Amino acid sequence: ALNLSPPALTVAINHLEEKLGVRLLNRSTRSLSLTAVGEEFLNNITPVVNDYRRVVDSLNYHRLTPEGVVKVNLPRIVIDLFFQDYFIAFKNACPNVTLELYATDRKVNIIESGFDAGIRYSQDVPKEMIAIPFGEK
Repeated sequence: ALNLSPPALTVAINHLEEKLGVRLLNRSTRSLSLTAVGEEFLNNITPVVNDYRRVVDSLNYHRLTPEGVVKVNLPRIVIDLFFQDYFIAFKNACPNVTLELYATDRKVNIIESGFDAGIRYSQDVPKEMIAIPFGEK
């Protein structure tokens, strides 16, 4: 479906014919048919349009489906105590995302160390960082 009104479609086809310098349609008050050039154009343009749609669909899939690698820094005890449950739920919800977990008990600068995210105890979050509560208090 083009989602165009008949007058808008007529204008678009007229513009295309003008741009190409050929007549694509035979028009009368009672009928509409492709010219020989119109048939050739349709046969040649259909695979191109289908390829375009496939490319756009693929891009939309990547845009709408989280994928890639996320590096997370967190204390060892967080993994041991409760992160496993969150990890499994996350993997089920986002199968195309690879979580790389780096467990350490020392404080590291998340940004300078190349991590995408970090899990910290609330008292250990630097003021300049954005903190989102994770789990129960």
